[in-house]
Amino acid sequence: MLLVEMDGLFSSILLITLGVYLVGAQTTDTTLQERTHSEDVVDVVIKKITRANFASPDKGFMKRIACAESQYGTAPTTYANGYYGGVWQMDEANFLLTKNNITYPNLNEFHRKIFRSSLRIDWTKVEWRDLRKPLYSGLAARILLWIRQEAGHVIPDTLANQALYWKTHYNIGGGTVEDFKAQVARCEGTLTCSGRMDLFIVLDGSGSVPEATFKESLGFVNNLIETFTSANSTVGGDAGVRFAFMVYSDWQEIRFLLNNALTPAEMRTQVSTTRYPQGGTNTGAAITAAVNMFNQSGPIRPGVAKVITVFTDGQSGDAVVGPASFAGRNEIDTFGVGIGTGIVQTELTQIAQGRDDRTFMLSNFASLMGFFRTMNEETCKIPQKPVLGAAMQDKVVKDEKRYFMYALPPGGITIVLDNQNGGSTAAYYSYTDDTPSAAFNDGTVSGRTHIPYRAPTPSSPNLARQDGTNGTQIYVSVIGVGETNNYEIRGIEGDVSGAAAAVISSLLLCLSTTLMLAH
Repeated sequence: MLLVEMDGLFSSILLITLGVYLVGAQTTDTTLQERTHSEDVVDVVIKKITRANFASPDKGFMKRIACAESQYGTAPTTYANGYYGGVWQMDEANFLLTKNNITYPNLNEFHRKIFRSSLRIDWTKVEWRDLRKPLYSGLAARILLWIRQEAGHVIPDTLANQALYWKTHYNIGGGTVEDFKAQVARCEGTLTCSGRMDLFIVLDGSGSVPEATFKESLGFVNNLIETFTSANSTVGGDAGVRFAFMVYSDWQEIRFLLNNALTPAEMRTQVSTTRYPQGGTNTGAAITAAVNMFNQSGPIRPGVAKVITVFTDGQSGDAVVGPASFAGRNEIDTFGVGIGTGIVQTELTQIAQGRDDRTFMLSNFASLMGFFRTMNEETCKIPQKPVLGAAMQDKVVKDEKRYFMYALPPGGITIVLDNQNGGSTAAYYSYTDDTPSAAFNDGTVSGRTHIPYRAPTPSSPNLARQDGTNGTQIYVSVIGVGETNNYEIRGIEGDVSGAAAAVISSLLLCLSTTLMLAH
């Protein structure tokens, strides 16, 4: 009888141990946990709302509100006793407006859109105290902004105008316009992007873009080159960010290719002396030409993120959907940035391969500059795509992030992360989110970490993927912990983590113990 009981105990231990090994870590989603806070939490909330696709782009305003109201939830008063406004500090009076379908009858349909989206939240059943969860606080803020937009108060582009809008249409407590601007300046600081990337800038110089706007945009291109600080540096012995620049109308002029030998100053001179071409607007042909130019720009750097950013008024004389898809098939990410007046948002989204979060519709050069940081930040989130077995050496400073995407074969993969020269990093992986973080992930990476295969499933209800993949990829982030952190990362097919051996050893120990007890 004792042997039978011990046999049953061994079977239970076997099942539990194998289950933990095969299933792996569970998804961490702090946006649905009460009283959580951080910039990463805010970023995930905004990504969820954006990808749910029930409202127009917020032009970076949502993140700035979270910064100004609660320093991304880190302010001591964020979760004060008896106050439930959460990270976005949604006062109860404003919260009640988000449920007031008598004064705002169109709210009924908007609430239905939210419920039918990937969020699956029935806002009619939400209470103010639920806003202690960051996702609910952010969603309340977005509904309030929608109400303001329905009344004709469109979210502005620039920081100065957003500060005024915040005080007029959002903040009903203390705080001034100057407070908003000062706090946002502290939150945003200086953004640097020092990873590997090939960035092809494509500028519309057709007659529908006024010459004055075209010349201002040349200045923006130069600022873009300056901001990517690795333009004049190397990463692991390789050029960090390489630039190419094209101007187009009904024809294209290549000003310089990715394999150019120009210094940053010489590139800026090439940009500044570009002629205004006028003529028609063949954006589709320009995108196709840019894709082809990637293959004519010297040796292709395996795994390096490839990006095309198109600046246009969105009034193309040819189709852009096919060329944008052509870019995607060549593993090139695309951004659409509206310049001038009469901007066509639909075409910008088509240029960006259907991703609204990679479009920027800006009415003038001043607003373009205001959103410069946001576009820079989004471009830096493009993951590098190394082949399995390839080692990538890199360096990140404190809090700097780097993203990778690996193929995920049926046997899973092992991520080998080696911190070098005393550096320290944190790393996370996700099956669905292309920018995993402490706020949202499916597990952590340390040393040798086996990531098991997960069969493709319909889009996650929490964070719908929009990267065009079929679910057989894994995303990995590496984040600097020390001041300067050198590391090497490699993805290897199968399990070489040593975890399988540990499981077998554990099972043998259990078996040995069971047999001893039986005797």
